[in-house]
Amino acid sequence: MARFLHRPPRTWGFSTAPTVRVSPGNTGRRCPPCNSIQPNNFMKKNMQGGFTLIELMIVVAIIAILAAIALPMYQNYVAKAKATAALADLSAHKTQFELEMSEGRTPTFATVGFQAESTGNCSTIAVAATGMTCTINNPGKLGTGAVIALSYSDTTYDTNGAITAAGGFRCETTDMTAAFKPQGCS
Repeated sequence: MARFLHRPPRTWGFSTAPTVRVSPGNTGRRCPPCNSIQPNNFMKKNMQGGFTLIELMIVVAIIAILAAIALPMYQNYVAKAKATAALADLSAHKTQFELEMSEGRTPTFATVGFQAESTGNCSTIAVAATGMTCTINNPGKLGTGAVIALSYSDTTYDTNGAITAAGGFRCETTDMTAAFKPQGCS
């Protein structure tokens, strides 16, 4: 014979406490907050925790896929930033270089304003009347022996004083992968 709990009186749809059926052989226990009888496995259901092995494997696979995509993109970003930073090291001295040229002097390493023969981005810096050159330090993905230069040319005039060719700086690269060249460099 099946044992059932006593059926509560009819409340016409306004129940005050839920009723729980207790299976045969399960005596149940009282739940203090709701004042009703709950099965003995009530607490066991709420204590489940942790991750399964398949869930952990899925998370590791997702992280591996993201790393496989993100790492090459990051390396490309670092290479392009290194080339741009090397150009910035040279560009900071363009004004002093032009001043030396307009005064009729040949620019040198010291007169252009470089404080050292190398920087964090340039392993060697060369200055001549034709411009400034930077051999990129640890070029990595840029290409072995990557060089960036700011070539200078004077403005040329015809016999009437009209400009025939505008002078100034032109950015040039050698031994550098095209994808990593700073904008405006050839």
